[in-house]
Amino acid sequence: MRIYCVVGARRSVGKTSLVEELVKYLVKEGVKVSTVKHASKSIDIPEKDTYRHLQSGAQITLAVAPTGSAIFLKENDLTKLLEKYLPKSGIILIEGFRKTKFPKIVVATECGDLEIEGLNGQVIAVVCGSENAKKEAERKFPNALICNFKDISKLAEKIINEAIISEHDKLAKANCKLCGYESCLEYARAIVYGLDEPGKCALELRVKVKIDNQDLKLKPFVESAFGKALYGFLSSLKGFNLNFKNIVVEVKREQSAL
Repeated sequence: MRIYCVVGARRSVGKTSLVEELVKYLVKEGVKVSTVKHASKSIDIPEKDTYRHLQSGAQITLAVAPTGSAIFLKENDLTKLLEKYLPKSGIILIEGFRKTKFPKIVVATECGDLEIEGLNGQVIAVVCGSENAKKEAERKFPNALICNFKDISKLAEKIINEAIISEHDKLAKANCKLCGYESCLEYARAIVYGLDEPGKCALELRVKVKIDNQDLKLKPFVESAFGKALYGFLSSLKGFNLNFKNIVVEVKREQSAL
């Protein structure tokens, strides 16, 4: 997964500083990064023009200033916002949102900071501000990377590697080169670095053909064409399930009556 949440048990534990340093390092390494910040209070200011626009019923308000711009939305569902507005490639770092399913990076300066109410999702790393917190983190999260605030390079490399593995696992792993890359791993790396977007895997639909219980070997191009053609025909039919896991089509030759 390309999305990681930096979380902590309390305010002023160092989440923002860690996100800042991670972004700097990742960008230096050539990775395109987007960030999301959880805000406990309203981010628009009452009586300002943008606030008045939204209050009047606007779904989206765009504010443009000399130093940049901001979009104010009625929507506050994180998953929907990520899907609609953030890039489909590169790394996304989220500060906060401890209850989401996304992998977590925990920030802890004291042992008590490791007790995070409502923490959900896999903890892939714990960044500690003291030796006591580090020892407790090693006990509490044995499968996570345990490091300190100086180990930004180690943490960033773990994020990159985890993201590449996750994207690679979504691909066919056939190294057919139909996507334009020499290997599936190279394509996965391009997605994580923000150099390309998902969706180019020609073998997203895997097709197997058996004739009288004997497997028929299909070349990648034929398999891709067959899968797309079959999907095209079937998706036009009433009752077709877009979220299917497996489709079985049987072609049977009727015996001639002789």
